[in-house]
Amino acid sequence: MSAEIVPQAWVPTTAPASAWLQVHPALGITLMDHLFNRLDGAYPHKWRSAFPDERSVENWRESWAEALDEAAITFEEMRIGLRVVRMRYDWGPSVTEFIKACRPSVDPVLAYHEAMAGLNERSAGRIGEWSHRAVFWAAMQLKAQLRTQPYAHVRAVWEHVLTTQMARNDLPDIHAPSIELPAPGQTRTQPERAREYIAGIHGAKELEAVSGYDSRGWARAVLQRAERGEGVTITMCKMAEQALGLR
Repeated sequence: MSAEIVPQAWVPTTAPASAWLQVHPALGITLMDHLFNRLDGAYPHKWRSAFPDERSVENWRESWAEALDEAAITFEEMRIGLRVVRMRYDWGPSVTEFIKACRPSVDPVLAYHEAMAGLNERSAGRIGEWSHRAVFWAAMQLKAQLRTQPYAHVRAVWEHVLTTQMARNDLPDIHAPSIELPAPGQTRTQPERAREYIAGIHGAKELEAVSGYDSRGWARAVLQRAERGEGVTITMCKMAEQALGLR
């Protein structure tokens, strides 16, 4: 068997009608072949040893393609899944483990600070850095509250909306920001935006004082994840360092 799966000129009649089994224009092979090759590279000798012949590889292609379609996994999520399984598993994952890795659980506090950074980026006309579509769409749904209320006040509704978005299989793509024109007399300056963010920090500190909630735990978690190479954005690292007084 060759080192990599090569493009297939045919699809078995038992294969489901799936985009995962069609040749991808940019890759030159099917998405399933691409996924097989990436897992083979991540687990040299271990992954391929589970497939004694081409028929077993075909069975894997078809069953995984069907499962990925049923879970509505996107190519973007597949890339997330590959990063997660490389860090989490010493041996190649099952299809169930891989699907879970494609949609890892999101810490609501980390997601909140990512959302705040992303909203600020979008206010400046940039798309922002988003770890998951669910974080983006939760931020879009609650952006008015997130921009004007401290975290202590929006925590419950934020966690509810984020959980709801994470459970969806039909989240649209993250789109480029449109220019937001303020109403006459309601122009908001950068200092005003800064005060909103600071209010959120103070609200979290008030919550810490009365309930033991660690308002800077998210920052330590961000830097720990960065040290482990878990794909934390530069913006989140900077915010974490500022919160901990390291910048």
